Amino acid sequence: GSAYSPTVDIQGNVYIITEGRTINKYNPDGVLVTTLTIPSTSTSSVVRSLAVDAFGNIYAISAVAGAGSGGQLIRWEPDDELEYIVKYNIALLGSPTFFKLRFNVLWLVTELPYGGPSQSRLEAWGFLDSPTPLRLWSRYLPHPAYGLDLGSSGHIFVASGANPDRIPDVGEGGLDPGV
Repeated sequence: GSAYSPTVDIQGNVYIITEGRTINKYNPDGVLVTTLTIPSTSTSSVVRSLAVDAFGNIYAISAVAGAGSGGQLIRWEPDDELEYIVKYNIALLGSPTFFKLRFNVLWLVTELPYGGPSQSRLEAWGFLDSPTPLRLWSRYLPHPAYGLDLGSSGHIFVASGANPDRIPDVGEGGLDPGV
């Protein structure tokens, strides 16, 4: 089967997406200790990316097959027995493609093909420990967006390729969100 997007937490556990809908957690000795399946109403949903914070919470984005068909932001939280429970499962507009987690802010790129030229959007989500996080900020980007990284200086880097349908002023003025 397929396995991708490995992530390592501060304790050395490894998290891997397998078969598109499952997240496996392996301890530092390589023993499978947890398997999570994304909660979804669509059998065509796939986990695109995942992250783990310092407290062991697992964050994942999933997308329904088909450009702009929607997606989810999911957070699993370990309980006292280190079993994982879903803390939230938020429906997203567009198809989530990339995300990064830093300082309790989740940065997310989605693809939005709503009539006319396709667009990408960068969003910042905060209050991640609350029952429902809040979208703090968003900005349209040149489409398609291929990646996302956060510099130690606070700069946001998004890769974007050529697109003949691009709206000329999308993304003009930079990406300084002030958060």
